[in-house]
Amino acid sequence: MTDRKYNRDEADAILSRAIERDSKGDLAHEDLVAAAREVGVSPEALEAAAEEVLAERTRQTDLAMVRHEQWQGFFGHLIPYVLVNGFLITINVFTTRFPWALFPACGWGIGLVLHLMAVLRPNPEALEWHLERRRKRERRRALRNSVRTNTHQIEQQVGEGVSAVLHAVAHRIAPIAPAGSQSSRVRAPFTSNSSDQAADETLQAELERKKRF
Repeated sequence: MTDRKYNRDEADAILSRAIERDSKGDLAHEDLVAAAREVGVSPEALEAAAEEVLAERTRQTDLAMVRHEQWQGFFGHLIPYVLVNGFLITINVFTTRFPWALFPACGWGIGLVLHLMAVLRPNPEALEWHLERRRKRERRRALRNSVRTNTHQIEQQVGEGVSAVLHAVAHRIAPIAPAGSQSSRVRAPFTSNSSDQAADETLQAELERKKRF
C-alpha cells in the first residue's frame, strides 16, 4: 500500500473525490489548509493557489456580467429597430406602393446584424477592455460609498461634540435677573453647591445696597 505513486492529475482527482465524499457542502478555508498540510503542501503554496482561484472566480463573475450587459445592449438595439421600422412599413403600406420603407430597414438591419455578431463572437481584447472598464467603475463606486460613509460619521461625531459643548456651557451659565424685576435674583437650576449660593447672596446684598442709594 505504501509503494503506490500517482501523477498530478490522479492526485487532483483523488483529492477532489475524497473531499466530495467526506465534506458536507462547502469546505472551509481552515479545513482546506489542514488537508493540504496532511499531504505535505505548504500553507504559502495553498494561499497562493487560493488567491489564484478566487481571482479567476471574480474574473468569471465579471465576465458573466459583461456578457449580460452586451446582450442587454443588443436587445436595446433590437426593440427600437422593430418598433420604428414597423411604423415606417405601416405608413408605406397605407400611403404608396413604392417600398421605400425597405431602405431604412435594410440599412439599419446591417448594423443590427453586425451588433449581433459582435455579441455572439466577442473579441477577446474588447472583452478585456470591458472587464477593466467594469473594474474601474466598481472601484469608483466603492470609493464614493466609502467617502460618503466617512463623511456621515464625521458629521455625526462633530454634531455630538458640538451638542456636548453647548450642553456643558448651558449648565455653567447662571442667568441673572435685572435690578428692576420683582425677583432680585434667579437661581441657576444646576448650581446647588455652597460657592454658588455664596455668590448669589453677595450679589443680592450688592443689589439691595444700590437700591438704597
